Amino acid sequence: MKEISRQRKWQLKMESQGRCGICGKKLVTKNYCQKHRIRHSKRVLAKYHKNKLAPPKHNMKWVKSKWNKVEGDLVKRNKMIDFQYKHLNTQEEVRKHIKECEGRHTQQAIYSTYHDALTQVCFGCRTVRSNIKIIKHNNPLTRVGN
Repeated sequence: MKEISRQRKWQLKMESQGRCGICGKKLVTKNYCQKHRIRHSKRVLAKYHKNKLAPPKHNMKWVKSKWNKVEGDLVKRNKMIDFQYKHLNTQEEVRKHIKECEGRHTQQAIYSTYHDALTQVCFGCRTVRSNIKIIKHNNPLTRVGN
């Protein structure tokens, strides 16, 4: 069995006498004197706010999405998932694919009034389907008509 340290023995002694385990002063709460109660409250509150504002913890890396290649090649969304981009000629074709994946895969459908275009991001098929045609033009991608 491991021997108890001097510090821990002192803390246990203070606890049994109803005193603060950090400084030995009279207790205000169950465990701390006034000074250390305030310090403990600030530390707990800071930890709460840090965890509250932190992004959810799961396997996906939080990086900005970017298009690496186009039309039939893989589109890199983050380090964990690759999506394939497929251009479809009409919005009706995109709607057909949305209905096919409905209830089978997690998906997101986006309509742009600015581009008058419909886009489907299907996480089950790992495919982005849209009637927006994208071309590569000196690195940045630009839209070319519908």
